[in-house]
Amino acid sequence: LGMQPLRADAVRNAPAALSDCGCGSCDTVTLAEPMQTVIGADGMPFESPVALVGVETQVEWASIDRSRAALDAAFDAEIARLADTHRADTWAALRDGWQPGEREEVRQRARDRYFAAIERYANATRGVVAEHAAREMERQARGNLPAVEGEAQALPPLPDTERVRASIAAEEMASRVQSEVEQAWAAGVPRQSFASRITVAGLTRSGKAVGNAIESTGRLEAARNLAARNPGLVIKAVVRTSVLDRNRCQRCKDRHGTQYELPRQMAEFEAMPLPDPQCLGTDKRCRCGWLIEWGRR
Repeated sequence: LGMQPLRADAVRNAPAALSDCGCGSCDTVTLAEPMQTVIGADGMPFESPVALVGVETQVEWASIDRSRAALDAAFDAEIARLADTHRADTWAALRDGWQPGEREEVRQRARDRYFAAIERYANATRGVVAEHAAREMERQARGNLPAVEGEAQALPPLPDTERVRASIAAEEMASRVQSEVEQAWAAGVPRQSFASRITVAGLTRSGKAVGNAIESTGRLEAARNLAARNPGLVIKAVVRTSVLDRNRCQRCKDRHGTQYELPRQMAEFEAMPLPDPQCLGTDKRCRCGWLIEWGRR
């Protein structure tokens, strides 16, 4: 029943199309703006809402987008299979009506499967982000990095919200799938006539919010590890970018390019969490993220 672990090299070159994107951002119209073709560090064209400047030019945007689309497609397929199993288990248990404790047992078993699939998806997404963060650091290091004086300050640990998001998403999936079958059974719909009205995109949207969150902050986690392994380099600044968001809200558009020098502006940086809780598409759909600007100690 489990989705096989996905490696970054297995998804890097997978094709992607805007219509296939399940990130939750592309199908939420908040602000129409023209797109422009940019060329990232991978030499591949990418449709972006803004021109690339500064550290954004060191990012493989098209490769990242294709990797995310492949991860999302695999996640969709896995959740669809799990939902089919969950529906079958629910119908089987309802043949004689719910027995004591059976309803919660079926729901909890399905919930655990959904949660495990979300965690595999999250780990695969984190691996892709970390791989790109390392290459971005290497590209910057090959250039003339600015010297950073004084003691470097480590990035603060990120709040552990990923498992909370994954748990909420798994609960939502289990409740939606099982409730739909229960309602059909209560209405006298024969099992052979039942057809779910829950779309895969709708069912997986909350799970993909976990992927959005990892894209937003994954480079911060990766940068802490990279800085520890590369003592000659130091995190000079963080830059907020919305290049990946094809449908930015006004708040995210206004804050695109915000830069904080570290450690001098650490307090301001910590006061701007991502995904943005004030995003007009909600923090589940926000695809703004932090990029790292490196310096030399």
